[in-house]
Amino acid sequence: RMGVEKRTREVFYAPTAGRHFFTKKAAIRAEAIAMVSAENPKEKAEHDDDFGRCTYPGYQLPDDEFWPLVHEKIRELNGVKG
Repeated sequence: RMGVEKRTREVFYAPTAGRHFFTKKAAIRAEAIAMVSAENPKEKAEHDDDFGRCTYPGYQLPDDEFWPLVHEKIRELNGVKG
């Protein structure tokens, strides 16, 4: 017989992202993206030619070559190793 049970679990909250996560690693990643994205918003792709092809792919920081360094620093500040 299956029934519904109420269970309490520890979760991690990322305030800038405004979400809860089951792992600290996921919360830190989301918080890092939210913090940096607040200062560097995503740019949408542009499709300007006659054939509807993409002429500018847009920009978002997680695609930037420096994102791994920023992400690692934020992880260190939150006490996460490796």
